[in-house]
Amino acid sequence: MPTATKLRIIQELQHGHAARFCHELLGSYPRLTKDNLAPWLARSRSFLSAYVKGMWPVYHGNLKVAINQTALSGLPLLRRLLLAQLLTAWLEDWGRQLPAGAEQGVAELVGQLYDIHQAAVVQKGIMEYFHISKSGGTSWNAAAKMNGCVRAQAGGSHVKGFDDECRWIDQAVYKNVTGGRKIMWGRWGRVLRATKFRGCHSRYDHMVAKGFSYTSNEYTLQGGQNDIFDVHTCPQVVNVVTVRDPVRRMESAIRFIMMHAKAAYRKHTDPERPEVGEAAFDAVWCNASAAFWEAMAPPVADNYNVRSFLGERGFHTPLGRLGKDHIAAAKDVLLQFDLVLDLDAGEAQNDRLTYQALGWPAALSRAHALDATKLSSKMNLNYSACHPAPGDVELLRARQAPDVELYRFARVLNLLDELWLDMARAVARQPVAGGLTAEATPQEIKCGMLWRGANRSALVHAVGHVSSGNGSTVNVDALVNATLAGYQGDAVDPEGALDPRDGDADGSSDGSDDDDAEEDGSDDESGEDDFHDGTALMGKEGRATQGSGGRDGDGTETGQTHGPGGGQGGGRVDSLGSSTNGGPGPGTGTSRSGGGGGTGSLLGSLGATLSHWAQAVSHMVGRVDANAEQYSSKRFAWRAAAKNGAASTAVINQYQSHRRLQQDAENDKHADEAVKQLIVRLNASRLLPLPVKPQERCVLTKGTWCMQYHLQAPVPRYPPRYYDKPCPNDCNGVGNCNHEYGLCFCPAGWGGPDCSQPRKRPCHHMGEGKRDAGWHNLTAWSHTRCAGVCDDDVAMCYCPPDTKYGHREAPPGAKPGAPPEQRGRPLFMCTPGTDKDGKKVWWGGTPYNDIFGPEGWCNADKPAFKCPCRLDGLQGELCEEVVEQTCTNQCSGHGECNQGFCKCHAGWYGLDCGLRRAGVLPEVGDEWLTKPWIEPTLTHTVATEDPPLTPVRRRPYIYVYDMKPDFSTDLMQYRIEGSHCLYRNFGRGNHSTWVGYNAYGVEPVLHELFLTSEHRTLDPEEADFFYVPINLACYFDLYGWNQLPAWPPHTRSVRPFAAALMQRAALTWLNATFPYFARRGGRDHIWLNPHDEGACYVWKEVWPGVMLSHWGRLDFPHASGSGYINDNYTWAINERLYGMDGVGDWRNHTSWAHPCFDPSKDLVVPVFKDPQHYRRSPYLGAPAVGNGSSSGRDLFAFFAGDLRLADPRQDPHCVYSRCTRQTLYKLAAEQGWWAAHRIWINERSKPPPLEAEAGAAAAATDYSSLLARSVFCFALLGEGWTARVEDAILHGCIPVVVMDDVQMQWESILDVSKFSVRLAQADMPRAPQLLKAIPAQRVADMQAALSRVWHRYRYTGLRMINDESRRLQRAYQQEAGGKAPRTPGAEFSTSRQDDAFATILQWLYHRIPEVHGTQQASKAGALTAGAASDSAGVAAAA
Repeated sequence: MPTATKLRIIQELQHGHAARFCHELLGSYPRLTKDNLAPWLARSRSFLSAYVKGMWPVYHGNLKVAINQTALSGLPLLRRLLLAQLLTAWLEDWGRQLPAGAEQGVAELVGQLYDIHQAAVVQKGIMEYFHISKSGGTSWNAAAKMNGCVRAQAGGSHVKGFDDECRWIDQAVYKNVTGGRKIMWGRWGRVLRATKFRGCHSRYDHMVAKGFSYTSNEYTLQGGQNDIFDVHTCPQVVNVVTVRDPVRRMESAIRFIMMHAKAAYRKHTDPERPEVGEAAFDAVWCNASAAFWEAMAPPVADNYNVRSFLGERGFHTPLGRLGKDHIAAAKDVLLQFDLVLDLDAGEAQNDRLTYQALGWPAALSRAHALDATKLSSKMNLNYSACHPAPGDVELLRARQAPDVELYRFARVLNLLDELWLDMARAVARQPVAGGLTAEATPQEIKCGMLWRGANRSALVHAVGHVSSGNGSTVNVDALVNATLAGYQGDAVDPEGALDPRDGDADGSSDGSDDDDAEEDGSDDESGEDDFHDGTALMGKEGRATQGSGGRDGDGTETGQTHGPGGGQGGGRVDSLGSSTNGGPGPGTGTSRSGGGGGTGSLLGSLGATLSHWAQAVSHMVGRVDANAEQYSSKRFAWRAAAKNGAASTAVINQYQSHRRLQQDAENDKHADEAVKQLIVRLNASRLLPLPVKPQERCVLTKGTWCMQYHLQAPVPRYPPRYYDKPCPNDCNGVGNCNHEYGLCFCPAGWGGPDCSQPRKRPCHHMGEGKRDAGWHNLTAWSHTRCAGVCDDDVAMCYCPPDTKYGHREAPPGAKPGAPPEQRGRPLFMCTPGTDKDGKKVWWGGTPYNDIFGPEGWCNADKPAFKCPCRLDGLQGELCEEVVEQTCTNQCSGHGECNQGFCKCHAGWYGLDCGLRRAGVLPEVGDEWLTKPWIEPTLTHTVATEDPPLTPVRRRPYIYVYDMKPDFSTDLMQYRIEGSHCLYRNFGRGNHSTWVGYNAYGVEPVLHELFLTSEHRTLDPEEADFFYVPINLACYFDLYGWNQLPAWPPHTRSVRPFAAALMQRAALTWLNATFPYFARRGGRDHIWLNPHDEGACYVWKEVWPGVMLSHWGRLDFPHASGSGYINDNYTWAINERLYGMDGVGDWRNHTSWAHPCFDPSKDLVVPVFKDPQHYRRSPYLGAPAVGNGSSSGRDLFAFFAGDLRLADPRQDPHCVYSRCTRQTLYKLAAEQGWWAAHRIWINERSKPPPLEAEAGAAAAATDYSSLLARSVFCFALLGEGWTARVEDAILHGCIPVVVMDDVQMQWESILDVSKFSVRLAQADMPRAPQLLKAIPAQRVADMQAALSRVWHRYRYTGLRMINDESRRLQRAYQQEAGGKAPRTPGAEFSTSRQDDAFATILQWLYHRIPEVHGTQQASKAGALTAGAASDSAGVAAAA
């Protein structure tokens, strides 16, 4: 069942007890029957009779006016509800005949509803036509003129100063495409109206002052400046709207834009040779992609109708983000319109309804708009030859699903209005006594029921009578009745002929002040709207219209019933019970009345309407009842106080504040100077807006990859796939069943198909009882040699169980996986130097009693000696505080974390427990129940949303493998050093913290980002790419600490050799388990190689995939440049020692087989830096700290890092960093660069000597501050890649890259020359001179460029990262008195837009055709077709 409406304002239900009546009606009569029809009619008629007689206090300025309730509402919502109940019973239960004796009661009910509507129209005296562009609005405006309405003269009948003009086109995109020209509809992005008439009351006063009886609003409704649920119609006016098939409306808008664009090209490109302009037009506009139109005219391409009903903010909802709430809000507002017309129903129906509802005999049949066929011929625009790309048109059509849903609802309302008005005519209700013919003149018609004009309406009469008196309440019931009587009578204007003037009182034009108006098209209503060309876009057959015949929205004469997908034949429901049925219609579209193919869907729509509003009315009753009690007490207080004379003034004023229309308070708010000052402060507190246009977001990119991504056509997002494959033995209760694969994934210590077999990792030299096999039997030390007792699941050493703080396992018979009785104190890197008898232990060093004695670590409550407490999950000097352990995305709140392995709750699975088994209901995770401290570390997983929170998605689609524990969670559980392999963990009090610097932190970060990304797919069959998340860098941290893990098993060699074999083993498992790697030869598989020399040594079968690394080395052949022998990937290895006979030299399969980096298929991605690392960055809002320039950059050049100075023997041949760091340090020291140039080169522990300098800058010598105060920052190699590029860019420092034949991060896809300097290694001695030779303007340009791309060098999108960025930015803002930073680039400080991860995804999108092998194949479809049009868009935007 639909939930109650979320709208906050429904005027009709807020007076006259309408809400209470609706609630009572639906509660007592949920379904009409022959037995309850009579009491239903009696109760309904009784309420309507009371409503007509009721008076309601309203306020106009300081004047209190009691006015008939019909002046505030004609009850359109209630009217449709009553008719829906009646019609549903008539169709479903009564055989399309009213029960005997019911006709008279129904006729009287219909008459009452019409009388209330008529009274409301006459008393309000002003119509606001809600003009949904390209839905007949121009014809309607012309009809208003022909019917004698007083209206604004300007195009569109817009009132000057209201800013009700349409907002179709992104002016910046249009200017870029057309070479700088403007177009009058280019107002997309202007969210708030630029008007002093804000709110219904202010607008009404102005229309009254102008004497208008008609106005047109072509933007959106009132009240939605901040929230779509605040949107509402204005109760002071008659609200009318015309709807149209949204697909045809969109196509009409596209034709119209193209027509005017071509005129602009012809006129401006070369006026003497219009064919030149036509050729330029054709190159850009003909066969344009859906993405082109999405960028050019966002609301046109994405559900213009729904947006129009949602207010200013809702209209500008980002593309693809309209959801169920938006559609529901639009429906709820639409139901409150006094009259809903359907353009596609045909002119005959519209004429009949318009006359009966408004008294306009001259309607659409006489108001013919400009014929598009003539105009298109005049402009030489051939739709069959020039139109959007056919495939993309289908995408655009499919994307209008929300609009189609709203249109179907609108047609139901139009059906109910048609039925009601036809029945009213049948019971002799006439809009004008004596009637009017279509030949009547405007002076005779006098705007129909609105005949007196606003300044002569009943409401304004009442206000006028009171304004000249003493402020007392005036009952105007007699005046209202006299007005109605006079109107039904001779229809004579007592004050003379109606002034038929056609403009503002001051004669000004409403459209003349628009600075975006284009001379190529005037704001002429005759050419602004629908083109009746009789054809559909791209040569499609025109859709049919109303069975009674007539011209449809595009001018086609037809006799078929309109409906998406088909409809019924011509047929009608007569007024009171009989029907003439048409034949069955094709398809299943929503039909009009009568028999035929559409009845079922019609009843479904009515039933849904009834159910929805039953809930909505119930919701409103509760609120109105509460308000009524409040108002009742206020009214009593006012009456009592009135007896006290002057003392009543304050109470009266207070009462007025509660009873005024809600729009009055809104208008007063905007007039309040204090509020204006608050707005100024709020604006100062906001960051500058982010770039939104594709060409702005793609600044400094190479090629078209970025524009292709942003101009792609989003596609619908569907609920995720669910899986339910069982696993054997429930994985022994210790593992997780992957219900997609049907495989058990086991934690450390367990293995086998069902996790029932022991799989141990013993400590080094472990013997019986999990103790060391003899302290004196082996003198070698290793990280996992244990002097206490070993937890042989993970090879962790603890105090022995016979000590007070010893490790005690679960008792015998405990279930598998049971935790130990006592974890105990760890003995990590804590080994005795002697045994208990004092004999020397060669692999240890700590005195025996310091560990095992009575006052030692394992026994004393407060030992003097303390072993390191660095195990994940333990905190405090004594390891006494147990905290949360760290897992990927913290098990998504649906599992228990054990050293990196998530044991998922029942029904959940996946490495992060983020996947839900088929048939399992969603549940609240631990973050809201037992472990609230994990909530700040959890990132929402988009791919598992059901239903999806966003209606569309974009490619690429990434499938993330759940890897076998050998390659993933085992490595996490085998960590002995708790900070290894992580980017975050939990500290004291379960406070989430950064682990400090983890050079390879990108590995866990990217894994979480792929898992939680909106680009993730749970269906491997639709995947564009596959991410292979093996913990390769984590393996480097663990390698050699124990015999396990090792590839090949139980061996030890150089780390790159083992890592290459680990990847090879992972590939073997993938090929044995899945078909996807072989499908495209691995080209669509993504591998991360974050270690120092990147992908130089990956196995050649893995190499075809996408290699992500930090190392952009280009030369080939190549050899390892690492100064650390264990990382030398060109080390010769005897394969026979490892059981690899027949393989040959391993280098033939790795480093000798391919380069380290291939720019055509690989990416050099940024190193991960947490926000604390760049906390003093100006981009986070940090103030300048250096002396001198306004930017605070008083250091000319800077480098601080490892120079291998502590022990020269560590690198005797100067291999580390290719000797660049050592060389630069010596040059700086020998040539006095600090004194001469303020260039500082040294180790991190030795900042520049700034203590003697004045000001606060002297204290700003931490690493982040030094980077933020430097103009240039050297990026020098390490063992391989360098993180100094990110250090520089994230602080706004221009990187000086010294890496011959090595690309820096993003160099293959960004124009890094615009924001960096490359210095050859041979030129290092001349570094000061070369840098100082760069002109100051060039330096400024590079700094400006940095501010536009810095965000691509940081990773956001994970909860903890985002929160930390916001915390830092807000702290700096608070220091600045609440003012947001205005430093260029600071707008990205708290945004995840186009960060490093987004950049990866955007680049991957453009590689889809190549990776899939479809670049030259026709099956590439939309993507390759889009690429061609995207190129045109890029060229036009350049």
